[in-house]
Amino acid sequence: MKRCLEKLGTIGGYVGAIICIAAVIGRFYGHPTFLSFNATHVFIGGVGIIAFTCWAKLEAGSAKE
Repeated sequence: MKRCLEKLGTIGGYVGAIICIAAVIGRFYGHPTFLSFNATHVFIGGVGIIAFTCWAKLEAGSAKE
């Protein structure tokens, strides 16, 4: 379980960061939507993914083998 949480945290962190960056770049270039979703909501979703992956990494660090 510890390895699964570590991998989930790592992959999810990258995915969340990419989603946040994509939303910011799209908004920077004047597009209010990202894949037909509001860019702000996409950014908040990316932050939510990052928060979940932080929890997964913390849980993996405290898990016993």
